[in-house]
Amino acid sequence: MQLLEDVYEFDSKLKIINCLIVIIERMDGQVFPYITPLVEILPKFWEKSDGQNLFRASIVSIIA
Repeated sequence: MQLLEDVYEFDSKLKIINCLIVIIERMDGQVFPYITPLVEILPKFWEKSDGQNLFRASIVSIIA
């Protein structure tokens, strides 16, 4: 999640988010201890991504 904050390029952020989605899917139930920090930081990324619908769709995928 820190890497998402450090990167400025949209394409890089999108690739990191997509990797995060894969990690979450593969962790299955083992992801539950990490849910709280993830849910706390996603609204900030949502607000910063105004007009970047592809990035916002990736955020929705993480939440789903």
